Amino acid sequence: MFTKKTRRYQFLLSFLRRFRPTEQQLQRLSRKDRPGLQIKLPAVEASPLEKGRLAFANGELAEALHFFSLTTKNDSNNAWGWHGRGDALQCLGDYNGALQAYEQAISLQPHTALHYGGKANALNGLQQYQESKLAMQHALELDASIKWLFTD
Repeated sequence: MFTKKTRRYQFLLSFLRRFRPTEQQLQRLSRKDRPGLQIKLPAVEASPLEKGRLAFANGELAEALHFFSLTTKNDSNNAWGWHGRGDALQCLGDYNGALQAYEQAISLQPHTALHYGGKANALNGLQQYQESKLAMQHALELDASIKWLFTD
């Protein structure tokens, strides 16, 4: 027979599984000064794509490239994995590799402006200015709000 606390705990877990709470709601639920049942949520392993994005944001380019490559190895149809790989390669100075990665991302998601923006920057790094300009124009046609990507 379940106790009242156990039933509340089971109800809360089933609720959390169905309705993903926001970070703010989770913080309110897990406050230490809150009376009653203390909830400890299980840690969730981040995906390789998320790990790659975090490493890239922290400037750890080799690690980011590793995680983006792992993402594309596990799922060759993951356009954002290819895009992240292109970003990391471009920052490491491998513009040819970056261009290939952006081309793969474009083949998977042809209507995503950021992929064309990455391609434009990689072509610019290869000093292929005319092709870069065309890719940049196409990116801006798809989404004019990404003009920040092309300003110095």
